[in-house]
Amino acid sequence: MENEYTDNLKNKFDAIILEECTESYLKFTTEINDIDRFITFLLLADKFASIPKNFYEIRYFASEVLEDSKNNRFKELSDLVRSGKFDHWFSIYKYEKFLGQFLYARGVDNLIMYLKNILEEIVAKQSAILESSKIKNIAYGKTNDIKRGFEKIEVKLFLNEEDMMWFDEIVKKRNLIVHNRAIINKSFFEKFPNSKFRIGKELSFSYKDISEFYVKLTNFAAPLDSRLAQKFLLVLNNNHKIK
Repeated sequence: MENEYTDNLKNKFDAIILEECTESYLKFTTEINDIDRFITFLLLADKFASIPKNFYEIRYFASEVLEDSKNNRFKELSDLVRSGKFDHWFSIYKYEKFLGQFLYARGVDNLIMYLKNILEEIVAKQSAILESSKIKNIAYGKTNDIKRGFEKIEVKLFLNEEDMMWFDEIVKKRNLIVHNRAIINKSFFEKFPNSKFRIGKELSFSYKDISEFYVKLTNFAAPLDSRLAQKFLLVLNNNHKIK
């Protein structure tokens, strides 16, 4: 997903790091970084919770939250939490499937919003170049609509068929998460028969999967941002400020 517009500066996770970028990309990468830090925070919290002394405090705090003197059911639940009956509640891995799906869909939405925002930047620079209605269509995330939107400004969004198939697949996975409880249906499997997921199975992503997926999102958007900034002489921002 790289090209001649990228200087190949990468971090230890193989993600492309742009020294300067458009305002649209700055919003995109800020969200990527925030979610990466959130995952790191979860992993640190899990290590903290695994220390016996801390775990006792967590049980006590959770039981205090649940306890209700006016409701015997919650009083019993509070006692069970304090006893350690529900210790599995306090592992981040109990919620990994749910959070993985949420963060995957959010990552796809972030990329789609970047594509919409960058077109808005270009239109603001050259107002006659694209109708606003074309930009609105991109927010719905249909691959061909997005591709045609960039064709209108004479930009090849996907540099090869592999990139286009990848993009189409992640958008359709996002749609399954949002509209079908992440369950693989027949139409998805027929379109992507080589997927590791099978009909009737639920999409699942580990925290590690999400971090690696966000690297792929970055490595798709970064070269594109460089191409568009150069082609349309867009205003660039320092991307190295710590936020």
